[in-house]
Formats: sequence, structure tokens, C-alpha cells
Amino acid sequence: MKNIAIIIPTLNEANSLSRTIKEILNLYLDKFKINFYVVESGNIEETRGILKKINYKNIKLIFLQKETRPNNCKAIRIGSEIAFSDKKNQFFLEFDADGAYDPSGIELAMKKIEKYNFVIASKYHKNSKINRKFLRNFYSYLYTLICKICFNKKVSDYSTSFKMYSRSVMRIYLNNEIKFKGAPQHLDNILNLITKNIIPYEISMNYRDRIEGKSGINFKELIFCMFEFLKCIYFYLGKSK
Repeated sequence: MKNIAIIIPTLNEANSLSRTIKEILNLYLDKFKINFYVVESGNIEETRGILKKINYKNIKLIFLQKETRPNNCKAIRIGSEIAFSDKKNQFFLEFDADGAYDPSGIELAMKKIEKYNFVIASKYHKNSKINRKFLRNFYSYLYTLICKICFNKKVSDYSTSFKMYSRSVMRIYLNNEIKFKGAPQHLDNILNLITKNIIPYEISMNYRDRIEGKSGINFKELIFCMFEFLKCIYFYLGKSK
């Protein structure tokens, strides 16, 4: 039975986290050896209480001290480092807690990961089914369009939070130094792999509007992310010259 580590960053999303983990277990408990690494940046006690009710022993809860601005990327990095330290884990999946991603796609990712080493679920795959608010769709599409113009056009979705890595690729991922703050570091992680000719294999997804959790961003945060995003673009375009 294959070992898969599922890294889930969360910020006060205990109820949707519980539903997400239960969905995954209902689908795959008899197919894979699943280890969850939940990184909570908010109410650790509420999350601990919810996870105890699930009664599944292979859930590791990690507390990330909340910073001035939420740092989803740092949460994933910490969870990934701890997951990688367990040599039994063969494959590593980044997965959101909010219930937006249908976990039925995990089985297809597992079928492809041994051959391709890096698999993402793309919102823009021809067979994907997307159900979410217009503005979130628009911002995501615009972000990915800019990335495709600047970088590799073969990648259709630069903003996906469904990414699976083999152990060899996870080692490369963890060796990539953190260069940017906030969301642009997710882009840097993908671009770092692409520069090493590790192009993600893309699968379709079913995307549901999130069950819980806020996706809004205030003006100050938006400016900050745009600044870091431009820094990331400048860094990689400079390297390509």
C-alpha cells in the first residue's frame, strides 16, 4: 500500500477541515496509507478538538504562530518538512482545508505521480468542472494569464492549491530557498521546478465554492502581493536573459 502525506494549511477552518479529512478517508482509507499534516495558524484548541473526534491516529497537528499577515506558504513549507522527515512517506500532496477541491481527484493524481513526479489539478483543464464566484475566477484567470505570458505556456494553472510531488521532487522543493513573502512564493516554488525541467502533469478537477474560510483581501494586502509578484517576475525574467 502506497504512503501519501497530505499537507493541509488551515486558519480557523475546523469544521470544513473535518469534512475534508473525512471525505478523503471515506474514499481512500482502504487504498492508501494516509498521513495528514495539519498546520494551524489560528485557533489550535478548536482544531485539536475537531481532529480528536475524527479518531484517526495518523494526523499530526502543527501550530504556526500567527504573523502580521497570514502565511499559507510558510505553513505548507513547515508541514512538508515534517512530512518529508518520515522516510515512509513516498508522495506528498498540498491540499486546502476549505472543502473547495473535490478529493476524488487524488486517485487520478496517484496513478500519474510515479511516471511524472509532479502533478497538479488545473482549473483550466478541458474536463474540469468549476463552481465558484465570478471575481475569484477572474482574478485567478488573470494571474495565470500573466504567468503564462511571462513563463511557461505549457502550465495552464499557476494558482492551483492541489499539487502532488514524488519524494525526489519534494527534496528539490524543500531545497528551494524562500525568496518572497506571501502568495508569490507559491509561484516561485513552481517556477523553480520548471527551471529544472520538471513540468507538472495536469489533471482535471471538480472545484466547489469553499465551505468555510475567507478569500477576501484588503487593499493593503493586495498592493503587498502585487509588489512581491512583480519581484518574482523580475527575478525569473532576469535569470532567463
